[in-house]
This record gives sequence, C-alpha cells and structure tokens, in this order.
Amino acid sequence: MKRILFLIAISILISYNLFATQTPIPTTTPTPIPSHTYTQTPTPSATSTNTLVPTYTYTSTITQTPTIIFTPTVTPTSIPMYAFDKVFAYPNPAKGIVNISYPIITGKVVTRVKVLLHSISGAKVAEVTEANIFNGVVTFNIEKIPTGIYLYRVIVQYADNTEIRYDYDRLAIIR
Repeated sequence: MKRILFLIAISILISYNLFATQTPIPTTTPTPIPSHTYTQTPTPSATSTNTLVPTYTYTSTITQTPTIIFTPTVTPTSIPMYAFDKVFAYPNPAKGIVNISYPIITGKVVTRVKVLLHSISGAKVAEVTEANIFNGVVTFNIEKIPTGIYLYRVIVQYADNTEIRYDYDRLAIIR
C-alpha cells in the first residue's frame, strides 16, 4: 500500500513538472508607440494607428572577484669584497684597551697583521704586530699612550705574499 501511494505521489509531481528546473523569463511591458498617418483627399481626414512594441527589461548582477597572483623572484647575489674593506677601532674614544677590526678576504691565508699608531703630526707612537691570531680583530693596550687624537693604519699580509694597506683612520684616547 505504501508503495502504491509513493508511486502516485511521484506521478503527480511529474505531471505538474515539479522536478524540472525553472529558468527565469524576462518581464515584458508593452509600450505603445503611436504611429500617425495623415492623408489629404478632397475631404481632409486623419487616421491614427497605435502599434504596441514590446519592451524587455532585464536585471542582472555581475560579481567580479579580483585575483592577484604574486610570484617573488629571488636572485642570490654575492657580497662584494669592498663592502667589508673598512677597518674601525672600538671603543672610540678608547681608554686602556682598544680593539681594531680588519676584514679577512675569503680564500686567503693571513700570515701577519700590523697596526701602526701615529700622532697627528705624523710621528710613530706605537706599532703592534700580530703573527698568531687572525680572527679579524687586533687588541692592544694603550694605557701608556697620552690622551689625544691619533691616526692608525692596518696592514694585512697574506701567505701568497700580497699585502693590503688600509687607509688611516682617527682614534681618540682618553683617561
């Protein structure tokens, strides 16, 4: 019995086309556009004809979602040697001990580092030569050097008999 009722219900739904998909039909509103014809005969007369032309109105919504695709490109570059070719002293002004940093060129073996300290007048005040530790920093004691402004220079010697002499820079010594 249930099966018969189910089949009857399905046949009713099919007959009313309830399973079909409905597509919207545009709405039409007829708008009269008058058309007039005048004729001159021995007796003047006028004829007016109204013609209905259908006008269709459509309403639609356009949804647009912008998509931005960003693909970064990374180009590895090497750091040029001259980016680290500066020597510097710290602390500056210094009191007691000063550290002077110098660059080490990759692929070369350092054999000796020399730091020269000159007075503003150009007289050599001190010289430190280091032949065993090549970590890029020379530390030396400046306790016996009087207060003042000095110029220092670093000279780095390599195993292939090349030598780099860095420009003079200023160092202030205080008590």
